[in-house]
Amino acid sequence: MTTAQATTYTVETRNLSHASENRIHDDQAARMLGFSRGLVPGVEVYAYACHPVVRCWGRDWLAHGRMECRFLKPVYDGRLALVKAADAQGALEVTVESEGVLCATARAALDASAAVAPSIDSYAHRPPPEHRPAADETSLAAGTSLGITPFVLTSDMAASIDAIFAKRIPSTPKKAWRIRASCCACVTSSFARTLRCRPGSTSAAR
Repeated sequence: MTTAQATTYTVETRNLSHASENRIHDDQAARMLGFSRGLVPGVEVYAYACHPVVRCWGRDWLAHGRMECRFLKPVYDGRLALVKAADAQGALEVTVESEGVLCATARAALDASAAVAPSIDSYAHRPPPEHRPAADETSLAAGTSLGITPFVLTSDMAASIDAIFAKRIPSTPKKAWRIRASCCACVTSSFARTLRCRPGSTSAAR
């Protein structure tokens, strides 16, 4: 596929964060705030938008592409999302619609050459706080150290996670969930490298 070809992608949405500490993803809490139910996380909507972009440029875009995304309206669990991408002078203009409502827009592009990643050693190391501070203008000010104490997954925790998933989806083998967990860890690690950050790195200037 090339940018000269428009493409569409339909996906059944899933809210994978019902149990998140961000209660906007919980049905009851979201309804109290005026929404019909818990919101599908923005990171998932972003993933929907990425689908036609990766289909167009593949690994090259994952290595040195970019995309700006704006979230306009909520996307709800169990609905269909229609993702459209069209050529925009060598870039891709992407829209995400659900139930006839425009929920997100994005513009993706492929850089001509890969930028040289800065050395991780160029970041000043600062010990992360033991407890995560509340998000406000002070804790998220430009130049403020970000990060919390690394979370260590023990065998006991892994066993409890297995038990939760086995109860929710009994037909799924535990081994499959461990594989998925490993994949999630790899994606998280790759995402961190993409942002070129680590525990104790600083927030970007606004």
